[in-house]
Amino acid sequence: MKSSRVLKSLACAMLVMSLMVQTATALTTSYHVFVARTAVAYGQSSEPSGVLWAGSSGYSGANGLNGKTIRFYYRRLGSSTWKVFRNTQTEVLSIPGLGNLNGIFRITHRPTRNIQYQTRFLGDGTYNASTSNTWTTYVRPRVWLSRRVIKSKRIIKLRAKVKPRNKGKVVVFKVRKKGEKRWRRLGKARLNSKGYAVLLKKYGSKTKGLRYIKAVIGKSSAYAAARSKTVSVRL
Repeated sequence: MKSSRVLKSLACAMLVMSLMVQTATALTTSYHVFVARTAVAYGQSSEPSGVLWAGSSGYSGANGLNGKTIRFYYRRLGSSTWKVFRNTQTEVLSIPGLGNLNGIFRITHRPTRNIQYQTRFLGDGTYNASTSNTWTTYVRPRVWLSRRVIKSKRIIKLRAKVKPRNKGKVVVFKVRKKGEKRWRRLGKARLNSKGYAVLLKKYGSKTKGLRYIKAVIGKSSAYAAARSKTVSVRL
């Protein structure tokens, strides 16, 4: 499963990393690191996960701390205010080839816009508190493109659908000929309240052959850039 691959990558990284050390008082120092997917499509889980361990050396799998409460925080990208999302418990995870890995934590979360995560262990009577690194996950809108050729009027009708709707956002339509690598701008249109952008493009009588077209939406503070699958049009 995808989540298992993410956790396996995390565990392998922890075997050679030692991050986020806090100064110990009379308590044993805890170490804390966290990862998620770098970019996801709108509606897709970012698979946040991490590991909590103790000791003066790096994570070995055996020195992870099980049964500890981890608090998840989030903020919109560009914001300075953290908000509590939820709590979860660290646990042991068995992975073939790596054995039992202690101190693993994970949740399921589907961000609706660009987001930053941070997790915190508040400490207990044995281990001091620690705060993870900050992780950014970018959200790509989903873009679909349909086309219709009205040959009697020599018009190509292109319709892009974007989710989330992003009313007023500009969609750029790009085209290239068969055998070409460079994309050229065909035109642009703004998304309406239903999340559609429509472009009507007239072509000349001498324009013939196969064309490839895609719809592109640029990045913003809320979302990453995204594009549709390429569609073909024969003129």
